[in-house]
Amino acid sequence: VGGGIAGCSLALALAQQGRRVALVETQPPPAAEPNDLRVFALSPASALLLQRVGVWPHVSDQYYSPYRHMSVWDSGHAPGVRFTADLIGEAQLGWIVADTAIRSAAWKALSAALGITPFCPARVVHVHTGATQVTLQLDDARCLRASLVVAADGIFSPLREWAGIGVLG
Repeated sequence: VGGGIAGCSLALALAQQGRRVALVETQPPPAAEPNDLRVFALSPASALLLQRVGVWPHVSDQYYSPYRHMSVWDSGHAPGVRFTADLIGEAQLGWIVADTAIRSAAWKALSAALGITPFCPARVVHVHTGATQVTLQLDDARCLRASLVVAADGIFSPLREWAGIGVLG
């Protein structure tokens, strides 16, 4: 449950292992053109993972750029931390990628993947946990049954709350 970059990447990786995957997402697939200012800072390891699951090839090079320096600080606390590619002997630390572009690329990869059925837009309205399977009831009355359910539905995850999994913040 959750069609952001984490949920899509996991769905693609599971499908590559021959598993059947249902992906439930509340929002329609993102537009192909970035329409907001949010970005991801991807490390080389993250880019490699996205390459392996088939997302990275769908990201247009006009929506990402390598970065060589990064400064991180907490508001009101100095001095923060500065990273440079030179410190690790690399050409770049990673890539800055437009949020909508990476999510759109993930959905393009999903549409080409075998073994993934998207339920989008759809919302989980009820969860029933049995001894060997979980049943999710969607807002359109469809039911999905699975032996594994992953809550990749964000920081305020209803699925996590229904499972009784707390958070510390």
